[in-house]
Amino acid sequence: MTERATTFILFAVALLGLAHIAFLPPFEGFDETAHLSYIEQIADTGTLPRLGRDQISTDVENYSGPLTEGLKPPSERTYHGFLANNQSLPRAAQHRYEAGHSSNWEAQHPPLYYLALAPFYKAAQDWDWKSLFLMLRAVSWAMAFAGFTIGARTTLHALHDAPPLAAFVVAGWPLLLPEFFPEMARLGNDSLCLLFMGIAWWWLLRLLAHRDLRSTLGLGLTLALGLWTKAFFIPITAGIVLFFVFIALRDRDFRLLRYTLLTSVVASVGGCGWYVYEFLSTGDFAFMQADKAPDFWITLPQAFDLNIFLRGLYATASSFVWSGTWSFTTFSPIYNRPILIFLGLMLLGWLMRLRNRDDALIAPAFIVVPMMLGLVAHWLTQMTLFSAGNETPGGYLHILSGPLSFALASGWRWPKLLGALGVYALIFHAACWLEQISVFSGCTYKVPGNKYLQVGDCFISPVHLGVVGSPMLGAAAFFGALIAIFCSFHSYRIGLRTSS
Repeated sequence: MTERATTFILFAVALLGLAHIAFLPPFEGFDETAHLSYIEQIADTGTLPRLGRDQISTDVENYSGPLTEGLKPPSERTYHGFLANNQSLPRAAQHRYEAGHSSNWEAQHPPLYYLALAPFYKAAQDWDWKSLFLMLRAVSWAMAFAGFTIGARTTLHALHDAPPLAAFVVAGWPLLLPEFFPEMARLGNDSLCLLFMGIAWWWLLRLLAHRDLRSTLGLGLTLALGLWTKAFFIPITAGIVLFFVFIALRDRDFRLLRYTLLTSVVASVGGCGWYVYEFLSTGDFAFMQADKAPDFWITLPQAFDLNIFLRGLYATASSFVWSGTWSFTTFSPIYNRPILIFLGLMLLGWLMRLRNRDDALIAPAFIVVPMMLGLVAHWLTQMTLFSAGNETPGGYLHILSGPLSFALASGWRWPKLLGALGVYALIFHAACWLEQISVFSGCTYKVPGNKYLQVGDCFISPVHLGVVGSPMLGAAAFFGALIAIFCSFHSYRIGLRTSS
């Protein structure tokens, strides 16, 4: 892809994230009730929530607007029921934290993301629900987009002579994998994780090329900030350190080995503060206790079922492609399969290239595999809590879009087949947008006892969308993104003619 074409694609991604935010009703993003309450508690009380001790804010619990399916609302509180009665969103006199009744499960996380969002919450504290969410989600999306752009630019630079369609896998990652927007364009700390992962990916490749002190310290500090954001950076940090130990020992490069030791010291010392505080305060780590049976090791052998385990792994892979927002109002997962085949073929191509002595090609394996093992461990904890398991979301893996897209784009082969599957992914993504907007406007809904959607007496209602979101802003951003995509392909065609 030409530089101009890449810039247009990235601009389209930025606008699509804004459009997603504008259409998304309050609390429709995953776990936004708990994330907002965490922010409120820090901003209003100056205290950090403790898992099992602190509660969701009454401000959140008393919200009387339509509720996401993830919260199991009564029929009159679904989008279809609420909007059919021509109700409007409530307006809080002022948002303020007061302890409610439900435990805040997001208290398991370190505080950096919530500290970063607290000033923006204070600035919008007397705004209505829609405006408050628009502000906070926009800040969160800015973090995610910055991280995605840094990771994509780093990967494109490292790919060198990749075919244009392979490069599109990198810059157009969110266009091919629609779950990227529900995961990143919401209130949640995964957006800050993506920012630090994008920066860490840049430092990793720089250290691999230059093997200098500056890159060592930069990588260590970035990983430390990641550890203050989410425990995901424990396996990520371990994988990156193991990668450089492997390279150093293989090449007998003892200077790189010293730099790797320094990276691990900077990351662990700089990032361990929260975990030490947790252990000294409670005698355990909150992220290890969340969603875990107290007698896990006794229960696991009795609860383990190979069929359920394999089904859960497939569900994680499928939800990486698309699982919708917190209402989980989606198409049948069968429509995700062509995109899974698309990803699987590129993954196979990448594995076939690992025979080459290219250190950068190996790096994604050391980052992705530890993260995947963490998700598998979480899935095992769910098997001990629920008879049929409670699926582990695959959307978390979008945090690794930089190294993952590098691996997949490096495995680009069979261009006609992959090109056709890529076109399917774009069409499927467009259908996902239509389906979500129809749900948010109360036209498409679930019938009790049926997990799939039913269309009512309308398909999309702009009036109803205006109640729960900002459809004018969303439509403007969406059509701006379409123009940017068109300009990207036009620039790419001009670049082809010029080069020929």
